Amino acid sequence: MIGEHELPELKDVIYHVLDEATYLNKRFIAESDAKIWDIYNYYAAFYGLNPFPYKKCNAPWVSTVVEADGSVRPCFFHDTIGNIRNNSLAEILNNQAATDFRRTLDMSTNPTCVKCVCSLHLSPLATL
Repeated sequence: MIGEHELPELKDVIYHVLDEATYLNKRFIAESDAKIWDIYNYYAAFYGLNPFPYKKCNAPWVSTVVEADGSVRPCFFHDTIGNIRNNSLAEILNNQAATDFRRTLDMSTNPTCVKCVCSLHLSPLATL
């Protein structure tokens, strides 16, 4: 965790990295400058200096997490919605609790989503 007193140094490092990346034609950094700045903005948000960065994420609608013990989650950070040792994955993903969760999830107000570091956004047509 970065301490609040370290935020100015983090900001300087990001400026330096992005300046060097521009000099090197950005061939070593896959992400946009805005996404790199979200690292700073995320830590600054912990100290109330700005809101948490917006994330475009659809993980609970296009993916699922199955843990080693069989627990199933709509994403890594949300509560368990079932266990594949008790029900099939299809039954878990389509049960009333899981469908209600996805139907009512407001990522802009859900405390887990607001503070989340992940920004998975897959096209529903994506093949992995």
